[in-house]
Amino acid sequence: MPLTRKGAILGTHAIRSLKRLPRNNLLRIRTLSNTRPTLARSRLNPFVLAAAGVVGASAYWWKSRSPPSETHTTTSPNNKEQSKWPPGTRADLPAYEVNTILRSNESYLLAPGVERIDINALASNNPIEDQHFETLLQKKGPVLLGVLDGHWDPTCGIIVRQHLPAYIETHLKTSKNISTALTSAFDTLDTDLLNLPRQAIKDFDYLDPSEIANLPLETRLHARDVIWPALTGSCAVVAYLDGSDLYVANTGDSRAVLGVRDKSGGWTAKALTDDHQPSNPKEMERLVREHPGEEKTVAFRPGGRGPLRVIGGMMPSRSFGDAKFKWPLEVQAKTDALIQSLPKRGYMWQTPRYCLTPPYMTATPEVRHHTLTPSDAFLVLATDGIFDELTNDEVVKAIASFLESESKPFSNQSHPVVDNNAATHLIRVALSQGEGPEGVSRMLTIPGYSRNYRDDMTVQVVFFKGAREGLGKRRPQHVRQMGEVDHGKRAELRPKL
Repeated sequence: MPLTRKGAILGTHAIRSLKRLPRNNLLRIRTLSNTRPTLARSRLNPFVLAAAGVVGASAYWWKSRSPPSETHTTTSPNNKEQSKWPPGTRADLPAYEVNTILRSNESYLLAPGVERIDINALASNNPIEDQHFETLLQKKGPVLLGVLDGHWDPTCGIIVRQHLPAYIETHLKTSKNISTALTSAFDTLDTDLLNLPRQAIKDFDYLDPSEIANLPLETRLHARDVIWPALTGSCAVVAYLDGSDLYVANTGDSRAVLGVRDKSGGWTAKALTDDHQPSNPKEMERLVREHPGEEKTVAFRPGGRGPLRVIGGMMPSRSFGDAKFKWPLEVQAKTDALIQSLPKRGYMWQTPRYCLTPPYMTATPEVRHHTLTPSDAFLVLATDGIFDELTNDEVVKAIASFLESESKPFSNQSHPVVDNNAATHLIRVALSQGEGPEGVSRMLTIPGYSRNYRDDMTVQVVFFKGAREGLGKRRPQHVRQMGEVDHGKRAELRPKL
């Protein structure tokens, strides 16, 4: 059947995690693209996708959101709404306990063309919603890295981690233009996610909502699990490294930042990504342009407070998944009918109240190319759990201090360098809240729901030749060689339907 903007079966773009809602017992959210929805045959194996499902937190019903109280602005608000430590935190957690927590997920990799890659992740959500991948496209490169900031639950991020490298590899074989290949890979994967209802329900195109609502319970439960990766979401920032060529593809509000050392020995932060949020004037302009007549609802602050959110919901304006901000209304009605009255799994919301002319979000990335120079010492890829706490300049300053400082395990400095892993050091600095070890201790001992105070944090630090001398002071015991893309998954990506 022909697909149109309002009659299409599926779309291709997304939102962001609960991490975007105000910091109360709700959570927060996020994502963008100019592409209109299509319903191509999905290439993702629904059984692989369903296996990755993870139960999320309590439900949030977008239908009940109150009308916007103000029109949009382009001022980015301060997201740090908690100014005091919650009761029950400890300032005196022993150093060995702090180190055990912070270092439990750290790792080191060696790869062609780089000195070393330091990696770490610290959960706030349980389970962690962030993901990351590190892989070689061939034995001697190029190197492919990515950090993924999931929301609602980890499902979409897990799928992106498992499949995006192979999608990128496939598109690189058909395009000599790296930027085009990266963009096509992002868009194709998101299209496949958004097309999952067709795999979930036989004759989905031809059934009306009432027929779907009357399907057997077992059929509906299975179908819900198949489409779950599309209902959840994930931002992504990916780096492609081939010799001196660095490409960064970003959708959402994770970031890539270069640490550049100048001739005088000072440090400069070079941003390679922009945050895709309505507070970004370019993103707001896109939303208003694509949805004429919706200027008051395309992005607003619910209740007149907090940051701007896409149709009052997502803080990021681009992401994978987040189908409730992308699917055509015809598909929304069918998936609403599918989910209604089912046993709760995670955030099982209905179509958002101000979802009038979707899609509002997209997975289409912005891609930037940078030619590395001897002055480029390191690259940081990190989810916004880091950048909620630190500016780009502060991130570069923290890694620079890691390279330039001698290890002082029991230093009383505000940001002591006590780690051999740069990603761990950066997480420690982000947690400190400017209060050194005491701040770290308090952030690690927040009782109950720490997600109200901090987000998951995932970091990759890629060191280039300009960092070789500083790394010589900090040699880890266990370093792995980076492996290649898991070619075994490729058969699962495009099943015959």
